Amino acid sequence: MKRKKFLATLMASVMIGSLASATGVNAYATQNRSANFSKIYVLKSKKAQDIVTVALAQEGRTKADLGYSEAWCADFISDCAYLVGAYDVIPANGSVYALKSSLTAAGGYEVDNPQAGDIVFYHCNSEHRWVHCGIMINSTQSIEGNLSGKVKTANGNYKDSNGHSLSNGTVTRIFIRPGYFSSKAPIPSNTSDNSSANNKNVIPVTPTNKKQNTSKHASGTASDGKESNPSSNKDKSKTNTDNKSKNKTSDSASKKKKYVGTYKVNTKSGALTMRKSASKKGEILTQVPKGTKLKVESIKGKGKNAWARVTYKGLTGYLSMQFMKKVTAKSASTKKTTAKNTSSKKKTYVGTYKVNTKSRSLTLRKSADKKSDILMQVPKGTKLKAEKITGKKNNKWVLVTYKGQKGYLSMQFMKKVTTKKAGTKKTAAKTTTKKKTTVKKKTDAKKTTAKKTTEKKAASKKKSSKTYKVNTKSGSLALRSLAGKKGAFVISVPKGTKVKVTKVTGKKKDQWARVTYKGHTGYLSMQFLKKTA
Repeated sequence: MKRKKFLATLMASVMIGSLASATGVNAYATQNRSANFSKIYVLKSKKAQDIVTVALAQEGRTKADLGYSEAWCADFISDCAYLVGAYDVIPANGSVYALKSSLTAAGGYEVDNPQAGDIVFYHCNSEHRWVHCGIMINSTQSIEGNLSGKVKTANGNYKDSNGHSLSNGTVTRIFIRPGYFSSKAPIPSNTSDNSSANNKNVIPVTPTNKKQNTSKHASGTASDGKESNPSSNKDKSKTNTDNKSKNKTSDSASKKKKYVGTYKVNTKSGALTMRKSASKKGEILTQVPKGTKLKVESIKGKGKNAWARVTYKGLTGYLSMQFMKKVTAKSASTKKTTAKNTSSKKKTYVGTYKVNTKSRSLTLRKSADKKSDILMQVPKGTKLKAEKITGKKNNKWVLVTYKGQKGYLSMQFMKKVTTKKAGTKKTAAKTTTKKKTTVKKKTDAKKTTAKKTTEKKAASKKKSSKTYKVNTKSGSLALRSLAGKKGAFVISVPKGTKVKVTKVTGKKKDQWARVTYKGHTGYLSMQFLKKTA
């Protein structure tokens, strides 16, 4: 008996080994935790899309939630493949390298343009090994297990704890497309929470419990033996139904009015995911960029779980209302005010300007930008008519035509030429006449003052033209060419000599008298001159 058991075990081992060598796929240790996966999803018998659907249904779940006890990115893909019946083209493997090898051995092939259902593999160039993998949601995004310890969506920005990343070139990636078209494996029976035998891959719907009266009574007779009027009961039920439907209609109408209108995508950063159904687990259709304005067709759900039905680039789907902001339409009065403000702004800038640079000329450019092509130079002081103003604050540009060439000049170096009105001209004329009168008066006053000054000078000259005698203690006094001790010596004037002083210069103790002695004109120090009576 023991011998038979031994032989049976030996035969089983040989069969498993031969099967592994026949398929050419290496079997590595894997942890099948598909039993712990959320089964709230709808499979559509399109395995490439279904594997994405299953993976997205697990988004946010952690290693502990799913029950893994090792590095589990490859395990996660293996379990997703198992749940959609793709385990024959994505053989279960717990190693990233082994999963890649088994995937290609089972008919998978490398592609340059990824799509939903493709498997992405990351290779760390510095460590020379395959380090991570995930399932592509579309051409740019992937859903990955063990990304920061949970199932998470990645936007092509892989980075590990050691700083290795796609952005710095230390990590590269490839995309492998499994042979879904050749997959013949059935979907396992435990892949859905639905208990229905007819359709195992549809999300279960729990009907609302209604109390039904199962007792049978005679026509027109109530259970207490009293006669009842069936027609009146029907009428009452109809009226109640009508009232309820009216209330529901009015409520839905008010809700529609509340949400009807144009909205814009109001995410903090990046785009907003558009899904096929009003759910976070709905199939991803596309990404709608931040700021995009869309018309909301209808609303599904309430509060934080409200979804807006929209159409974007020919695709109709749902966007989360949490990241949508209503665009308020401006009233007629607001528009008029805006128009007035705009017209007033236009009036402010309309008119003639002149080039007001410090240098000789100002550059005329092809467009309203400092980096735009240079057309020509406009000389300083040139007057030009402003056709249009563009830009804001310190970056305003004026559109002008100069020598048949249209271009832009910086408003920083333009000065508005003010035009005088008729009334202003009269006022200006009056002002001019007043100015002339004032100028004349001032001129006359100046002339009078000048005359007085001249007379005073003449009088002072007369006064200063007095006779002095050299009053040195001994010897003579030096006559110098200039008023000062540094003046060149001309001749000596003996003590007691009388001279006529024509001019006095200098201050206090450094005064000098201009005199003429023996045909020589020069200066004598006033310190050694004494006035004669």
